[in-house]
Amino acid sequence: MFCFIFKKKRFYNIINLGGYSMTLLSKNELATIERQMYNKGRDIDVALYNYITGQMPNEFVGYALTMYQNKDGGFGHGLHNDNLNPNSTVFQTLEALRYICLSSLDLENEDNKQMLKRIFNYLYNKKSEYSTYDEGNLAFACAEAYRNKLLAVNLLPEVLGRTIALLDEKSPYFRKSLVLLPKVDNDLLKRDSLSFIELQGYHVLYDALEKKGLEFNQEAYYYYIKLRNNYIENLKIKVDSGVDFLVTQMFFDNNVMYSFLYRALKAGIDVPVIAGVMPVINAKQIKRSCALSQTSLPPRFRRMMDRFIDDPEALKQAGIAYATEQIIDLISNGVSGIHIYTMNKPEVAGKIMENLSSVLSAR
Repeated sequence: MFCFIFKKKRFYNIINLGGYSMTLLSKNELATIERQMYNKGRDIDVALYNYITGQMPNEFVGYALTMYQNKDGGFGHGLHNDNLNPNSTVFQTLEALRYICLSSLDLENEDNKQMLKRIFNYLYNKKSEYSTYDEGNLAFACAEAYRNKLLAVNLLPEVLGRTIALLDEKSPYFRKSLVLLPKVDNDLLKRDSLSFIELQGYHVLYDALEKKGLEFNQEAYYYYIKLRNNYIENLKIKVDSGVDFLVTQMFFDNNVMYSFLYRALKAGIDVPVIAGVMPVINAKQIKRSCALSQTSLPPRFRRMMDRFIDDPEALKQAGIAYATEQIIDLISNGVSGIHIYTMNKPEVAGKIMENLSSVLSAR
C-alpha cells in the first residue's frame, strides 16, 4: 500500500485530524479547485479530471492525447510535465499508456486502436534503452532524472506489463513481451533496491500476468515482494524527517490496511495513518478507482458487484453500505482517522456520515 505524505498546515481543511468527524470540502472550495483546473490545467488533465468526476465521457481523454503523439508513434511535447522534450521518449510514451488505462479508453474504437498500435510500434522498434534517461532530453528543460544517466530508471517491466494488459494474445508484441520476461526477471534478481517508478512497473507487470492467467517466475515475484516491503524503510526516513501524518490510497480490503499498519509499526512509524475509503457507486467508477489506486477487489466486493451491476440504484446503495461497513471495521480496530474520497459526490459522504452518526458519537 502506498501513502500520500502531508504536512498538517497545508491540508487541515481537507482532512480533520482530530478523529473520525470527517470534514467535507465546501462547494466554494470545490469550485475553487475546478476553476484552477480549468484556468491553468492542460487539456489532457482537464479531460481526465472531467472523466474521473463523471462530468464527461472518456473519449475526450483520447482526443487530448493525440496532440502529444509524434509521427513515429511515440509521445513527447511535455506529456509528462517534468519533461519538455518534444521528441518521443519511452517515459512519455508510457505516460500516454497510463492515461489510456486511467481513463479506460475504448480500445475497440478505431482511432484509439490505431493510436495504441502506433505506440507499440514505437516501443518495440526503438533502438535506445527502456530508461527514463534519453540523450535527446539534454537539449530541453527536463527534471534531472531524465538528463542524468546515473539516475536512470528501468522502464522495461512496465512496458511489458502494459503490453500484456492492453494487447490481444495474438499480437506479435504480446508474444515478444513474453520472450522478454526472463530478462526482466534476471535483472530484478540482481537488484538490491527498486525506485518507486520501478516498483510501480513491476506491480503493473505481475498484475497483468495474473489477470491474463499467465505463469511467471515465482522466485522473481517473491523477491519483488521483498523489495517492495523495503518501501516501508524509505517511508520511515521521511517520517523521521518531519512528516506529520500519512494518508493511504483507496482500498477495498481492510486486511491490506492492517497488514500495512503492522509493517509500519514494526518499522517504528508512529505518526497517524489516515485510511482512504472510496464509496463505489457505479460500474464505471470501479474501473477508474482500480486504475487510479492499482488496488485489488476482494471476493466479497466482487460478489456485490456481480449481484447489482445492472441496477444502478441498488449498486449505489450497496456501495455506500460497503464503505460504511469498511469504516466501522476500521474504527473498531483503532485506525487513526478516515478520509473519504467523494469524487465530487458530497451527498454520498453525507449519507455515510448519517449511517455512522451513532458510531461517531460513541467514541
